[in-house]
Amino acid sequence: SERDNGGDQAQDVIGLSYPVPLGNPRGAAMARAEEEVRLAEAEWEVARRELRTGVARAFADALFAQEGVALARREQEISQRLHELANTRLTAGDIAEREVVRAEVDIGRASIRVLDVESVRDQAMLGLAAAIGDRKLRIGAVKGDIALPAIDLRHEDLELLILEDSPLARRWAAQRAVALGQVREAEAAKWPLLTLGAAYRRYRETDQTTWDLGVDLQLPIFDWNSGGIEAARSGLAQTERLILAEVTRTLTEMEACL
Repeated sequence: SERDNGGDQAQDVIGLSYPVPLGNPRGAAMARAEEEVRLAEAEWEVARRELRTGVARAFADALFAQEGVALARREQEISQRLHELANTRLTAGDIAEREVVRAEVDIGRASIRVLDVESVRDQAMLGLAAAIGDRKLRIGAVKGDIALPAIDLRHEDLELLILEDSPLARRWAAQRAVALGQVREAEAAKWPLLTLGAAYRRYRETDQTTWDLGVDLQLPIFDWNSGGIEAARSGLAQTERLILAEVTRTLTEMEACL
């Protein structure tokens, strides 16, 4: 209850106000949040594919290095057999001693080669463990085969696939949508807040009642969130430049692989 200034009469007042934001900032914020969810989904898909690609590449490196060790050891065995054969022929008088010395040098080279490829294999196994996500994992050997499927795609088809139907394309689209949503959210924030109010009054002494309706609209004179809008537009332009640079780099890498 309160007392009015005119008649100093006690009164009971019940009021209600309802803010109505102009420009629909809530809708703009919800739209931006939805795009952020799509961006997170696209980022997850890109990360998942990058992880699979990294593991596959590390497995291929380990398999090739392992086969390299097997090949080097076979070369070492061949060198040892040639050395034995050279000794036999030297005893028989068929060759000179320098041929035996040459065979011994070949054995030394083959042994060094084995040590080198074994080091490469060990590093490849460590790289595979790191790609899997467990650097403490000790991998002794890998089994498998690498059979690349035949892909019959034209350059234009592959480029279209990357730009329109790939996790990267979905990420680029979501990144731009989020930046554009921030611009729209900033533009929506420039509009003032409209407040609708209603109040019920009852004067105790006279038992009279009245209804008061009001509208409050605070118009900004100097600031229409111009700074926020300019920052959001600058962020959109920066995002588009980064996307363009990544698209160019991706297409350049694709062309280098063809």
